[in-house]
Amino acid sequence: MKKLGVIVLVLLLFGLAFAGGCLGGGGKGNTSKTHSESSNLGSGSSTSGTEGSSEGSGGGTETTSFATWRSPWDAYNPVNLSGEKYYITYVRYTFTVKTPSGKHTYEVEKRRGYVKAHVYANENGRKKDLGVFNLFAYYEKLTPINNPNMTAPFECLILVKERTNATDEHFLNPLPNFGALGTGDSVVAEIRYGNNYFYWSNPPAIGQYSESQYTEGSIESVMKGFRDYGDYLAQEWVSILGSGAWKGLKGHNLLRKDEYNFSFAGGKYHFKIKPDGTVTLDRKEFRVSNVEWSYSEMGIAMQGNATIAPALPIPIETEGVFSSGSGGVYAYSRFKLEDIKLEKEFKGINVSIEKP
Repeated sequence: MKKLGVIVLVLLLFGLAFAGGCLGGGGKGNTSKTHSESSNLGSGSSTSGTEGSSEGSGGGTETTSFATWRSPWDAYNPVNLSGEKYYITYVRYTFTVKTPSGKHTYEVEKRRGYVKAHVYANENGRKKDLGVFNLFAYYEKLTPINNPNMTAPFECLILVKERTNATDEHFLNPLPNFGALGTGDSVVAEIRYGNNYFYWSNPPAIGQYSESQYTEGSIESVMKGFRDYGDYLAQEWVSILGSGAWKGLKGHNLLRKDEYNFSFAGGKYHFKIKPDGTVTLDRKEFRVSNVEWSYSEMGIAMQGNATIAPALPIPIETEGVFSSGSGGVYAYSRFKLEDIKLEKEFKGINVSIEKP
């Protein structure tokens, strides 16, 4: 039992490290952009738009003439379009980070929904089947496009008793959702990196307090894949998310052409906003704006740009040089949304990790 406790502790430490350091089935999406609405959106007119009010959504607040990026990377709250609520159930994007130590690019694919899965226990060294339970699943596949240290995708499947704000925290960002393991609701964790595989089952999370946790495989072997991926990204991701480039957009109207300054961490950001029509994602139209930002302080200069749909909690595309603050880490990053699936409710999904 001591060994099992150490394994669980290792998992929780990885999850909690990212929870403390970071901000909070899919089909092929049709992504197309039109510019016919640019003049109306830029003037802040009351012309009827694609989205209606979306106060409290995962993206922002939007009316026909006002929209702000309120909660970037918030996967818990729904996206509101024309009064209808939708949840992001699938997302796929490419993500690049570049530091003096090199440039790495990955494809990130994530999906979530309900599954029926077996839960196992350890009974005197044997695998005991406790039956099938209805659980909420987070599936993630992190595929290296350019990373000489990674030889295979890193796959992770985490099943929880119920979806919460805490278990959703890292669903959209490019790190594994290990934070869900620290919530107390985690029932199953399944991880694969190449020919290395690890499985962990936690019966107490479903009320089976008299049963012992069950494991298969080696946590050390699969975590090598995570270190090859995660160690490189972790600090850079904190730098990107902690940047004033995003904070300077929250609460600001992105449907009006504008230019303004924003002070953060002793430095000054300069923003230019230009509404730019609509983009179609998963057969739904979103208003978008182009954002340019620059930073200058004590000889340090940074800049970037983004295409943002205020109603969505993730950018459509962005690149730039980011800083975590005075004396912090600097990193170049590029993000491009490739596909997304929006549904009115979470449904059953077919996800699994094949054992090597």
